[in-house]
Amino acid sequence: MPVVFHINENKKWQHLEKNIFNLLAEEYTDKIVVIANGEAVSHYFEYSQLVTIEKMSSSVKWVACANSLKAQELDTELLPPFIDVTPNGVIEILNRQIVGYGYIKV
Repeated sequence: MPVVFHINENKKWQHLEKNIFNLLAEEYTDKIVVIANGEAVSHYFEYSQLVTIEKMSSSVKWVACANSLKAQELDTELLPPFIDVTPNGVIEILNRQIVGYGYIKV
């Protein structure tokens, strides 16, 4: 079953990454998507944090909520190329659940 992780707090990124590492260590081969909204989108702009994210980008799809980026006045043009932007993070999560993704809130 594909899985979508939902993160909206910066303090939970380390926990999220551990969960993903654990899945990958078990040779989990279904799709893994991380959707960040709220304050958590700012994590995508922290260079020191991007190294870990980029290493997992071949196995994980990273998504930022455009509404949250706009609310925090963060420029989507400055996002790394391996981060996708969705207009609305909550709707993206709902759409993925509709097509069978498991939902994990971090």
